Amino acid sequence: MKRFDLSLSLPPDAFIGRVMLIDGASGGLGQALAQALAGRGAHLILLGRTPCRLEKTYDAVLAAGGAEPLMQPVNYEGMTLEDYANLAQAVVREFGRLDAVALLSASSGQSAPLALADPVQWARSLHVNLSAPFLLAQAMLPLLRQGREPALLFGADAGPAAYGGAYAVAKAGVERMVRMWAEELSGMVCVNALDSGPLSTGLRARQYPGEVPGSAPEPRSAVPAALALLAPGCSVNGETVRLGMA
Repeated sequence: MKRFDLSLSLPPDAFIGRVMLIDGASGGLGQALAQALAGRGAHLILLGRTPCRLEKTYDAVLAAGGAEPLMQPVNYEGMTLEDYANLAQAVVREFGRLDAVALLSASSGQSAPLALADPVQWARSLHVNLSAPFLLAQAMLPLLRQGREPALLFGADAGPAAYGGAYAVAKAGVERMVRMWAEELSGMVCVNALDSGPLSTGLRARQYPGEVPGSAPEPRSAVPAALALLAPGCSVNGETVRLGMA
């Protein structure tokens, strides 16, 4: 397995003026990443499913001295291709370009043996965890190509082999998609995935209801790796970086 040094300190001005879209900003790593970028001079577009939690991230960005972000609640189960195009147009109107995209939202779906998986829930989970990140990346790609040393980061999750359901299958698909994007966009956009390992999030609590609350690391522990993969000049490309093994 390749190893990557993501511990190097980034220049203090690495994110000044950088236009960055964070999907999944209403909680978990996405929220922690938005808060970390707030005082680093980045201009943020915040996407999330839960409006009230997304508003908390919005307020936290302002409280940290960040510029006023563009905030958009999204529900990937019901979005149309026109909705994705409208998101891209909103970014154009507000900022004129896009330098980085972090696709960190996820939905746990049904945890069950494959033989007992509900077909409707299976299809829904595949869409939210695999098709939706693809469609959002595709919609933002023309803007990324105009960005400054653009980066595209997906959320990965190796997880257990059994009982992961469509969520686990979708995340395996994300890793393959990252390699495809990286090869197809070589020299134009830096594309990677980050597997943060267990984090203390609502998603983790739903997947492992018997786990002692707070036993997993806080989401902010994965922020330095995310920053390194989103920073200008990132030398890693087409890889899934797993914390603890990266």
